[in-house]
Amino acid sequence: MDSLEQKVKKYIKEQGLLQSGDKVLVAVSGGADSIALLQSLYSLKDELQIEVCAAHLNHMLRGEESAGDAVFTRSFCDSLQIPCQVESIAVAQEANGENLEDTARKIRYDFLRRAQRLFGAQKIATAHHADDQAETLLLHLVRGAGLEGLAAIAPQEKDLIRPFLCVDREEILAYLVRQDLAYRTDSSNFSDRYRRNHMRKYLLPMLRQYNPQVVMALNHTASICREDNTYLEEQATKVYHAMVQKTEGGVQLPWHKLQELPLSLRRRVCKLAFWQAAQEPLWLSYEHLQGFCEMKPGMELALPGHIFAWRKEKNLYIGTIRQPQNIWPEEQYPLSVPGEVFLPYFHKKAYAYIGNAPDKELPANGMELVLPLRFSRDLYFRTRKAGDTFSPCGMQGRKKLKEYFIDEKIPIKERNQIPLLFAGEELLWIPGKRRSALTQSAQEKVIWVSIR
Repeated sequence: MDSLEQKVKKYIKEQGLLQSGDKVLVAVSGGADSIALLQSLYSLKDELQIEVCAAHLNHMLRGEESAGDAVFTRSFCDSLQIPCQVESIAVAQEANGENLEDTARKIRYDFLRRAQRLFGAQKIATAHHADDQAETLLLHLVRGAGLEGLAAIAPQEKDLIRPFLCVDREEILAYLVRQDLAYRTDSSNFSDRYRRNHMRKYLLPMLRQYNPQVVMALNHTASICREDNTYLEEQATKVYHAMVQKTEGGVQLPWHKLQELPLSLRRRVCKLAFWQAAQEPLWLSYEHLQGFCEMKPGMELALPGHIFAWRKEKNLYIGTIRQPQNIWPEEQYPLSVPGEVFLPYFHKKAYAYIGNAPDKELPANGMELVLPLRFSRDLYFRTRKAGDTFSPCGMQGRKKLKEYFIDEKIPIKERNQIPLLFAGEELLWIPGKRRSALTQSAQEKVIWVSIR
């Protein structure tokens, strides 16, 4: 038995990926990784007491090259007498302007599910390997991630298995040479257009200068993160079910009990509540998770899937219903220069820095503002209060903020949600609507403030 096959066999048994009598559907692109996976599982089928079948999807993205991949894959499977399902789908046409990679992934897995049902397979095997694991961890790290993101690719997700996570790219290529196996090369793998390719070509080789075994080191890190995350998720699930209460349009959690939890469990409990309210595991950003933990009475957080979170008396409500009066508490959000501040009720960040004055006047209704340098201290955001006034740019004298809102026909509910920029007691900016005459400057250097 080949050394790679021995390693894969050991990994399959350690992880419990396949059981005796299983039929496994191998996703085959025709490339080096998937051909090696198909060959190794075929060689191990008697010892593992499994059946092997295959599926290939022609994405029709590379013309004759894509068609050649399909012909090659079918021919390879025929040579081993492995049943193979091949389909062609014009992915670019199906994407219709949406993200091509995301569309291709969804179409590919939908196809694999159809093939799985066709063959009656218990498991689907993909050829993700140790280098893929390292790249995924790095991609998640530079984007920003917790333990769940750093856990990267799991060996098994329900009936989807990845038997090659125990071997790296070099081992796979050496195995193909020993077995004298041909494979196809996807030209798009060499394009710097894709971030993963860029990381594979430039970042990983650079990291190998610091640690020649960096791929396996990152795989060990992913494994540790996965184990720790699994434990924390289990604990959070127990706590969640002990405290959650179903209510109209969603769920609620006792605020004082949430505050007693360690922050790592608090975030996870809130995430589980959000998932139950949304009825699917939608992605939440760091700002969303922090927003849960910093929730104050009167605050409302808009979440993906048209879900809202807000403090209701002594409970945190998460669901489809908005709070009756969405008014910010009387709280200030200081903005340093340079610096940034998250505006939880507006669900965006404000940024400030010193730079050159613009060549032309900025749009009055935009989300950018320039200020004279004298305002570099005491900048902060808050919502309206009774009696607020300002000096609108292009108008004489001062005007009550309430009158301005009425004149501009801004709905009452929206008025309570607008973050206002102040310097001391002076209202300087109503983002997206109007700025104060005091913001005008003839200086070469100014303060830039933006919200995004």
